[in-house]
Amino acid sequence: MSLRRRALVITIVAIVAAIVISLIVSQIVLMRRFDRLEERETRQSVSRAVTTLYSEFSAVNMASDGELTTGSIALGDGDASVGLSLDNETMAALGLNFVVFAAPGRLLYGYGWDDGRGSLPLPADLVAQMEPGSLLMQPPDGDSGVTGIVMETWGPLLVTSYPARVSVGGALMDGMMVLARYLDEDEMARLSEVTGLAVTLRELSDPEMPDGVLQSQMGAGEAAPVYIRVLGQNSISGYGVLDDIYGQPAAVLQVDLPRDIHHQGQVALLYLVCAIVAVAVVMGLAGGYLVQRAFLTRLLRLSSGVVRVRTTGDLAQRVDVTGNDEMTTLEMSINSMLASLEKSQKELRESEAQNKALVKGIPDLMYRIGMDGTLLEGRSARGGNILEPYRQIQGKTLYHPTRQYSDLTREVIQRGLDHMDVALKTGEAQIFEFQLAVDGRDYFYEVRMMASEKEGELLCVVFDVTQRHAEAEKKETLIKEIHHRVKNNLQVIASLLYLQSTRLSDPKIVHMFEESSNRVKSISLIHEKLYKERLQPHNSRGEVDFGEYVRDLTNALFASYGVDRRSIHLVLDASNVYLSLDSAVPCGLIVNELISNSLKYAFPDGRAGEIHITIFGDADGRTTMIIGDNGVGLPPETDLEKSTSLGLRLVKMLGQQLGAEVQVNRSRGTEFKFKFTDFRRKDDSPSGTPPPKEAVGTRTGGG
Repeated sequence: MSLRRRALVITIVAIVAAIVISLIVSQIVLMRRFDRLEERETRQSVSRAVTTLYSEFSAVNMASDGELTTGSIALGDGDASVGLSLDNETMAALGLNFVVFAAPGRLLYGYGWDDGRGSLPLPADLVAQMEPGSLLMQPPDGDSGVTGIVMETWGPLLVTSYPARVSVGGALMDGMMVLARYLDEDEMARLSEVTGLAVTLRELSDPEMPDGVLQSQMGAGEAAPVYIRVLGQNSISGYGVLDDIYGQPAAVLQVDLPRDIHHQGQVALLYLVCAIVAVAVVMGLAGGYLVQRAFLTRLLRLSSGVVRVRTTGDLAQRVDVTGNDEMTTLEMSINSMLASLEKSQKELRESEAQNKALVKGIPDLMYRIGMDGTLLEGRSARGGNILEPYRQIQGKTLYHPTRQYSDLTREVIQRGLDHMDVALKTGEAQIFEFQLAVDGRDYFYEVRMMASEKEGELLCVVFDVTQRHAEAEKKETLIKEIHHRVKNNLQVIASLLYLQSTRLSDPKIVHMFEESSNRVKSISLIHEKLYKERLQPHNSRGEVDFGEYVRDLTNALFASYGVDRRSIHLVLDASNVYLSLDSAVPCGLIVNELISNSLKYAFPDGRAGEIHITIFGDADGRTTMIIGDNGVGLPPETDLEKSTSLGLRLVKMLGQQLGAEVQVNRSRGTEFKFKFTDFRRKDDSPSGTPPPKEAVGTRTGGG
């Protein structure tokens, strides 16, 4: 999977995970908060219903003299009646069903009324609770009364008592005033209407009563808690326990409420989840875009650069560096690493080249040799020690080579005897080569003898150069073949010129053909010298022995023109002069032109004379070539720069090709002097002999 796809998958997974986690957290935190708020609202509603139920008794306010100012009813008969100004309408308005006054040692005075049933007798259960010494008659709090539930046949009664002083038969009497009312359906309907709640009164023995209602009750003296039960998705109930006058559970007041708060929480949660999803998607897309732009694109570009370096193997390439952050540091680090690898690779290649050179420089054999020619130590690059002891003289072990190296070692010692003294005296290495036949095959060895650090000892290293000789021989053979072919081709051209001249009748044209043929032959002679003498040590660089070449060329010219050597004498001073092929060809043509010109014109009518050629190397590293005669000389009007003669024009052009300084001396005959730099390596010294102290022969005439 690509990095971009992986980042996309990670982003999607992160968004989904964020949504799921947000949903779970919201469900746990937010909905729990709404549910607690719903429970608190339910508890408050139940408490409000219970409070409303009990607080209505406080509306009955007796005057200090016991007189009620609204209407009058009689409690009892005749003179024993207690006169209270409390009519049926007032009792109905107060929600009372019974009003009872009890004094110690006196009869009960009471009155009961219900809108639907009319006058009601006092309930026996209520009367039983008003016996002397009962809780209603003697409340534990003294002046305060008691409020609670009294279970009666017709249903539960809500009863409250408080001390009162009333007028009985005109006399004031202290006692307990007891007010009671039935908690029936009408009362629950009225309570529901007053509180705006759906209120139901249930007995403790009701089978539909939840088990946790009574279990949730706290100890005596503490406020009774409200038990809450969720009835469904749309309804929740709260249960408040109503105690009897003794503080024991007597009935349960159930308040049913719609789950509006829960539904609001669900809607809020839905909106929150939608908002979270929208924000997560937007932030995910924005974050993905920013990551793509700020990180992935640069990372992919960096990866492409590294892959490009890996596939091409070119450590000189670099990755692009952008920005100014940690990625930039990574890019710069990679470039630095590539630079280090490139440098290391370069150093490795140089080291390999050096190692190859060192391997090539490792000798095949090494000896330590004493001045008397005894072998002290011998080792081979292939097989280690090549000497073995054969006897001892005066405690000194003598060694001789193993059979495999005996012939080679003998040749090294015999041929190196003449070089030992020189190496010890001069301290310079003495180098020589020799050829050795082994099993019908010729091997070539190069030996270097040098003084050892120990006095009276020599160090001798031997290299097998057979391969080098074979390669050089192949090269020389190829070069000889090339020069031989060139010489043959030039000879063919000269022959063609000769054959063409035999068909011509004009002497001038014939003469031109002969001159052209001589020029071709002069070049051919150079290549002949090269391939014949190529394998000479002084010609290993392809140089021409120019002195010998000039000698052969002049002999050919003298023979071609039928010149009597006794009348025209040639003086040649060009020993040990070697020129490169690039210099030898134009110099040879110059010699051909000037000698031909001297033979034709310098000595007319059989006149005797001398032609001289001198070639030498100057101390300043340049080569000087002098060609002259003592003949009749050039005509006075002849100018080398403006001459129309083909021969002189050719000499001028060849001198320019050499880059030579050309001087013409007409004082005694004609003499041409050319001074030029040979086309050889800069570190080579010019070949040739020092210049003669004075010119050879007489220089007159010619031209």
